Amino acid sequence: MTKRPKRARSARREGDRDVVKLRTAIVRAYAGEAGGSVGRPIELTSAAQVEPDAESRACPYCTGNLWAQGHDVVEHDGQRLRVARLVCRSCHARWDRFYRLGPVLN
Repeated sequence: MTKRPKRARSARREGDRDVVKLRTAIVRAYAGEAGGSVGRPIELTSAAQVEPDAESRACPYCTGNLWAQGHDVVEHDGQRLRVARLVCRSCHARWDRFYRLGPVLN
């Protein structure tokens, strides 16, 4: 007895589940790298470096260019962190990148 072919809807739903799994893995990997979460901020010496550094990264989903909508100051465990709010120019995904301002170098 031969196996029945999958219906188009079943194949599409299976593909959708695979996309969700892949995106979840990408978000998890992004959070684990430097700057991807509040627990792993990138150390910078000036607030003027936040947006250029954030825009120099590629979108984790599509490797497109990121655009910094701005950056804010957030408080986490008694530390003041800068968070760059980023949007991908290609796929319009939203990302946050975290920074801690260190001492000024002379």
